Amino acid sequence: QLCENRIAFHVHPSRQELGYHREPITEMASSSILGGLMLACSAIVSALHIPMQPSNITSNSKPLPWDVAATHPDDLYFTEHDDTPRRLLDTGETEATFYSEALPLAPGEVVFTDPYKTHIKMPEGKVVLTSVQADIVDENKRPVPLSEVYLHHWIFLDKQKPNDGICPGYLQYVFGVGAETRDTPYDWPTYKGDIYGWFVEDTHFWSANIHALRTVNIDPNVNDGVKGCIECHGPNKWCRSEGGFECCPDKSFCPVVSYGDERDAPKTYYFRYIVKYVDQPKESEAPDANAPQVYQGANYILDVSHPKCNIEYNIPANPTNVDEAVVTVTLPKDVMFFQLWGHIHISGYNITLYHGDSTAAPAICTSTPRYGTKEGVVGDEKGYVVSMSKCEYKDKPYIIKKGEKLTLQALYNVGLEDDRTWLKGPFHDGVMGLWFMTGKHCEKDECAGEDGFSLLEL
Repeated sequence: QLCENRIAFHVHPSRQELGYHREPITEMASSSILGGLMLACSAIVSALHIPMQPSNITSNSKPLPWDVAATHPDDLYFTEHDDTPRRLLDTGETEATFYSEALPLAPGEVVFTDPYKTHIKMPEGKVVLTSVQADIVDENKRPVPLSEVYLHHWIFLDKQKPNDGICPGYLQYVFGVGAETRDTPYDWPTYKGDIYGWFVEDTHFWSANIHALRTVNIDPNVNDGVKGCIECHGPNKWCRSEGGFECCPDKSFCPVVSYGDERDAPKTYYFRYIVKYVDQPKESEAPDANAPQVYQGANYILDVSHPKCNIEYNIPANPTNVDEAVVTVTLPKDVMFFQLWGHIHISGYNITLYHGDSTAAPAICTSTPRYGTKEGVVGDEKGYVVSMSKCEYKDKPYIIKKGEKLTLQALYNVGLEDDRTWLKGPFHDGVMGLWFMTGKHCEKDECAGEDGFSLLEL
């Protein structure tokens, strides 16, 4: 109990300035015996990796956020609903809409699903997925603003067929973005009238990691309020780090204000995703020369976080008020890309891919966030990232050859002033800098004879 209750946390100086002091629950006695015990406790906790308990717990009778019973289910299944049937689009694609089981969420409640228990459904048969986008809707199927339920991210994993590279683990996912997903689908554009996408069939096992937080009634006086909630600030009951995924696991709670009325009640939501697809060509049939041809697309995901492919990273304050994260990588194959874009969080300036081993190389594409300007308006939520710009090379694809150096750079504001958003510095936790590239693999080595271009050859 002594070890569990009386160890103070280390806090970065930039956090201390904002009052993120971790005080012991009770004053520690000054005796040398007790001091020696505390040193021993610290060593034991460190060696055994015992989770620290939050030091800002008080002994009053008010229930703590994590003492509230979680409301959403362990296993999550998805299905289509009769009121949103599949429909054939003018593009020749079919659109299918899937909904999760009901997700009752209390104020402050966090969803962070286990991929082994999140059972994604896809169109049956042998199909080619060309686009996926997602959002959170209420019990009437109406989209809810990010200020009510913040969709931090969603990723869909295809067990039989991971993306083409270059990161391991969860970053092998096939589709997925973040809060900007309503206006920025994960997709392949057509090229010369032909269709590209992800070939799948019934034998593929699909799962997902979905991270969403109900950010109503958040206590503004604890851990920086909504900012601390959606950035998963720590340390707290669940983590010893300063912030990130581990600090807001599934069924955890951000600190909330209790009103003693219906505002404290859970509300029902659904995770909804919309898939566009076409049927795979039948091997027994000769292709119709007058119809669009259908091909397997290339799908690459890069990550700027450090160490390599860490998914997320924390940004401390610095005198320049700008944080720069940079990584240099290579691709394992020759590829022609039709589309490139990025994913960054609130306070991000942009994310850029350069064709070379530094940011002095030619810039292939800069993906810039659009920040919403209207309070509580779905798709334009004030201060939130609501879309990311894309670079499209539909007429003449961009060529990146195997082994060529690529440098990815993400820039974030860590200053106290930012007229784009309410979420300001001087530090940010759990940010991302992901980069998506869809296109086709070259048919010949070094894309010889392919109708594309490279800034290195201009």
